[in-house]
Amino acid sequence: MSRKFAADMRKSRSRKRHSKKRVVTSIESDARAEQRPGIFNLLRNPSTVLFSAIFMVIFVFHSEVVRSSRFLNNDLLRQQEREQRNMKMMQEELNNIVDSSSVNSMQYWEEMKSSTNKQELALLEVNDEGRNDFAGDTPNGRRDYPVQNSLIPEIFHNLADLTEPYSNADIHTPFFWHIAKSGGTTIKHMYSDCYGLVEACESGIEEGHLDDQSLQIITLRHGWTFLNVDTTTPDGIERAAQFNIALSGKADLISSPLPYMAASKLFIQGHKGRMFTVLRDPIQRAVSLFHYLQKAKHEPTYNPALQNMTLEQYAFSELVESNFITRTLLDKMEAPLEEIDFEIAQDILRRKVLVGLLDELQESIRRFELYFHFGDPAPNATCKEHYVKTGSNRQSVSQLLSADAPAYVELKRKNHMDLRLYEYAVELFHIQGSMFEAAE
Repeated sequence: MSRKFAADMRKSRSRKRHSKKRVVTSIESDARAEQRPGIFNLLRNPSTVLFSAIFMVIFVFHSEVVRSSRFLNNDLLRQQEREQRNMKMMQEELNNIVDSSSVNSMQYWEEMKSSTNKQELALLEVNDEGRNDFAGDTPNGRRDYPVQNSLIPEIFHNLADLTEPYSNADIHTPFFWHIAKSGGTTIKHMYSDCYGLVEACESGIEEGHLDDQSLQIITLRHGWTFLNVDTTTPDGIERAAQFNIALSGKADLISSPLPYMAASKLFIQGHKGRMFTVLRDPIQRAVSLFHYLQKAKHEPTYNPALQNMTLEQYAFSELVESNFITRTLLDKMEAPLEEIDFEIAQDILRRKVLVGLLDELQESIRRFELYFHFGDPAPNATCKEHYVKTGSNRQSVSQLLSADAPAYVELKRKNHMDLRLYEYAVELFHIQGSMFEAAE
């Protein structure tokens, strides 16, 4: 009995020792689990898992934004470098006009007037090897003159470079690029009324002259004189080209809103056009055009739907223009514009266009007079002043539309390239001023 009792007691003590050992082992295991780092603890807590996932998404998104911003900044820097190079080239070319011969601006103009070999210069071509060779007529009666280091389309080689010397003895014809709602009508009326110039524009087909079979100088209202052609439409330009108006020498001034087609059809090498224009802030122009088209029933582009539209509705509609100036200059009215298009437009302005600004209308007209030798309308000085005042009498966009208005923001978005081109034109205007400083 005592032996059995002693055996039972030993078994009981053994079970208690094993039970305590299991408890201690479990406690130590739990403690080790609580101290265990990393994914094991995260998986035990769903809220921690969710927080960690959100954090990772935010981190990845932030990294992508930083990377995209870096690429965008690099693109902007490259674009600024290109524009700075263009401005430097432009300044160098204009400096060559005035300074390369070590004479001041007035002496430059006098030398150009006395030059007798303009026609010979017009027949010279710079070939691929840099030599000057005579360029013969092509089958279509035009000559091609490649311009090295230029983005300009060949069509515009029928328009003279600003760096080419010019005088009123030249056989080149002043060509006015008329941009709607930018003071163009004022310019054309002034040259007819105050200067008595013979113009080729839309007025030439009035009073039945569309059916004329030969090129003639006609006298219309107010005694103003015109050629009997219309250079403002594609059909009209084709008809004027058949009459060879540049070759005829009858036009003192050719005006058109279609510079690309006019350059290709109306002018030829040896009888080039010399382009000038008046530009206006694109947003101001868009707002002015909207108010004009609302009531201009005589215009071919009149749309009665505009009568009851607000400016904001117009800005967000398909009726509003989008980068009209750039598109017109490149004859790219439908296809999407690319950065290279802006660079080409810049190059055309820099090399081919004597720039005027509506905000500087009086100074612009003075430069046009000096450059083209239109003459001084001194006998009727008040005539010119009347047109300058009329062209300058307009509301600014700030009077019509605030910069944070939805219509303004949308117009700015749709005309972003025109806005950049206008800023470039303003810089050009100030740089070109060096050509006329001595005449002040």
